[in-house]
Amino acid sequence: MVVRTPFAPQGLVVQLLDAEHRTLRSRAVEGEAFDEVYPVRFKKPVEAGFVCIHDEAGTSGTLSEVSVW
Repeated sequence: MVVRTPFAPQGLVVQLLDAEHRTLRSRAVEGEAFDEVYPVRFKKPVEAGFVCIHDEAGTSGTLSEVSVW
C-alpha cells in the first residue's frame, strides 16, 4: 500500500477492515516529512474490504491519494 500526501505522516495510521468493518490490521505510516509517498508494508497479505487512514483525532483531511496493490 502507498499513502501519498504533501504533509508529514506523523500520527497517520492505516487500518484494514473486512466487509463487516472489523479491524484486521493496523499499521503506522512512517517516513521523513515531505517525502510525499510513504510505502506501508504488511508482513502477510491481508484480504480487506476497506482501507481506512486517519490520524489520532480520527480525521484524514491531509491525504491526497491512497494506492492499494
